Amino acid sequence: MKIFSATFTGNPVPKGRPRMTKTGHAYTPQNTRNFEKAVALWAKSVYKGKPSNKALKVFMCFYINRAKSNKTKQHVQKPDLDNYIKAVLDGMQGVVFVDDSQACKITAEKYWADYVEPSFTITIYEMEE
Repeated sequence: MKIFSATFTGNPVPKGRPRMTKTGHAYTPQNTRNFEKAVALWAKSVYKGKPSNKALKVFMCFYINRAKSNKTKQHVQKPDLDNYIKAVLDGMQGVVFVDDSQACKITAEKYWADYVEPSFTITIYEMEE
């Protein structure tokens, strides 16, 4: 059963690697935290149900701005698709589903946003038991 399907308009931000303070504490980079908060607010505005606690199938499609290498000035295929997925799922956690570990099947695609606005589309289904 489909529980959620919507499009987030704005440039997707990949999950950044944890950073360390001088005292050895790990933290999430600010741009990742800001994006995850934006995703959570967006999800709350379009999803009015209770967070699902069932196993989930997730379909995602990302349209991102092209990145260029500073050295070669050529377009590069970075950041990795899995980092976009992580940031979106972490942002939606507690809103559409209880925990991102519920995602049992994920299908995702990444395209250049040459002719469309940067965005991502996500559709989530609860799996049959």
